Amino acid sequence: MKSAEEALQLVKGLPEAHLQLFLVALGRRDAEMARTHLPGFRGQLEDGALEKVLEGRLLLLEKKPLEALEAFQAAVKLDARRLDAQLLAGVAAASAKRRDDAFRALHHALQSDPLRLEPRPATSAYWLRPRETVEGVEGAILALSEGPEDPSPLLYEGLLRFHQHQFDAAERHLRSVLEVDANNAGALAYRSLIALQRGAIADARRLGERSAAAGRQMPVSHLAHGLALAEARQVEPAKRALRDALALAPTLLSAQARLAQLESARGKDVARDTLVKVVGLDPAYLPAKRMLYLLER
Repeated sequence: MKSAEEALQLVKGLPEAHLQLFLVALGRRDAEMARTHLPGFRGQLEDGALEKVLEGRLLLLEKKPLEALEAFQAAVKLDARRLDAQLLAGVAAASAKRRDDAFRALHHALQSDPLRLEPRPATSAYWLRPRETVEGVEGAILALSEGPEDPSPLLYEGLLRFHQHQFDAAERHLRSVLEVDANNAGALAYRSLIALQRGAIADARRLGERSAAAGRQMPVSHLAHGLALAEARQVEPAKRALRDALALAPTLLSAQARLAQLESARGKDVARDTLVKVVGLDPAYLPAKRMLYLLER
């Protein structure tokens, strides 16, 4: 905060500094300070969807959940890749006690690419930490619980914690879901992804296999299974699982990119074609760009 204020003394109205002070204010839950700095960067970020997300975060802090919901929905309309806006729309609806709207938005987030929270430019003067837009919004989803036999709030709170990289909390909530519904494909898939993050490959495979069996029409189930098989060096089964995920959700970029990586061992041309397709669908998807660069090297 001190550095940003000093920057504003040197360059009056510097939008980058106003953004950092706004983010500090969100972290401190200081709505008045955040509102003061919002005009300093509004219209300057060259990313209308991100500006809607940040405006929505402030409205949430100001306890205006319905207005926040409108802002997050507008962000999704501007850029459907913004998984953070989908999650936050669910949080805003939950804060307004609109259970059905909350679960509708969160179910969509559950089915979205779990390895892409938000589009991030390769370079930008307007810097945000990874996951910063979804920090500090815990609890509202759990408040929708209708009792110990209601797994949905636990599932979606676990989803939110996963995307915050609070894996211990996410795991705790997802385990609670499975105590009520042992074959909940979403909970199994995200537990598999958490196990992958922790390097527990055997657990990731086991959970991914269970998720794929229970959620045959759920893309993220097959994705989690495929990623776990790939890490276990089960190349052909991994390819089949990733193709199953893509058959259900052709725009699941993390599945396409991982499949291309596996195909590269067989030959550059197949992998290159897949990666070029991914980059064509989403030029801001950096993992595919990195893979394509390494392939061409």
